[in-house]
Amino acid sequence: MKTVKLIATLILASFPLLGCGSEQSRFQAEVAQEVAKRLMDREAERSVPKLFDTNFESSRSTLIEAPELQAWVRDRKIDTRALPVHVQEAIRNKRTIALLVEDVIPKASTSGSGGRFDLGPGVFLPIFDFDMGGFWIHDMGPCNGSDLVQVCTGCSGIGCDGLAHTCICTRGCPPEKPCPPCKTCPQNGP
Repeated sequence: MKTVKLIATLILASFPLLGCGSEQSRFQAEVAQEVAKRLMDREAERSVPKLFDTNFESSRSTLIEAPELQAWVRDRKIDTRALPVHVQEAIRNKRTIALLVEDVIPKASTSGSGGRFDLGPGVFLPIFDFDMGGFWIHDMGPCNGSDLVQVCTGCSGIGCDGLAHTCICTRGCPPEKPCPPCKTCPQNGP
């Protein structure tokens, strides 16, 4: 998950190059965007089954920039005040990139066919925070009368494998599942 943070950071620096007149600059920015999309697709592929109990198809995802993200949130009347502060800041940031995915978030079916769900759109937003590697934004609505709570995958910190880990989170149905610190491993003898 650290990979997405690093690549997204590189992409943020390359988005301004798209407006440059240089063909090479535009090509470099396009390559960087494609790499960022593929890495975010990979994180989405890992987190969607855990968070939403459904599958992810990268063919249904599109890389979007801040104005598109802000319009998407506004059009769906998503109350950003209910989101973590660093997610709110990322939405307001003019250099943010995100992954818009169609038909990925389960929504209660309006057909009244108990237990069946329709799928709606969601946005995967990479977060530049040590604990959280990304956040899924959606307009799922309340869960059987319950308020949405924070639900995360994984852990944050250095794991037994020696690698840095971050959580992917969203607002979802109870029970709450925060982003815990990774368990430390006993040290091997000398």
